[in-house]
Amino acid sequence: MFGSCLGAQLIAKALGATITASPESEIGWFPIQPPGAPEFPETTRAFNWHGETLSLPSGATLLAKSAACTNQASRYGERVIGLQSHLETTLDSADSLLQHCPEDLHRAGAFIQSKATISAEPKAAYSHLHEKLAAILRIQTMTQA
Repeated sequence: MFGSCLGAQLIAKALGATITASPESEIGWFPIQPPGAPEFPETTRAFNWHGETLSLPSGATLLAKSAACTNQASRYGERVIGLQSHLETTLDSADSLLQHCPEDLHRAGAFIQSKATISAEPKAAYSHLHEKLAAILRIQTMTQA
């Protein structure tokens, strides 16, 4: 099972974790750092658009964190992964968020990028996100019996 953003939050909640408003919203392109898990062997620049955070469910393994989000990615057992980041983002979906959720960009916070900054990200960044997502799903698939 794989969940991104709200999907990760719903998985975590089903496993007994709490979902709360984050002290810092995270909107835009920010690095997520690994604790050494194979799913995130190196720091990855990821697209984010969330104002909530989650606690790690009991028995979960932290896969990545960011400056604004302590529990950016986690794994529960061998078959469940949740990400707060949006590795599935395309240029069109990012543009859609910018068009339909402009009020989110006007919140106060050090981790909210401007529309211009988000839009300036090169197209190659989206390909990198998709490669990272594919790699995570391959690792998850290989561990399933």
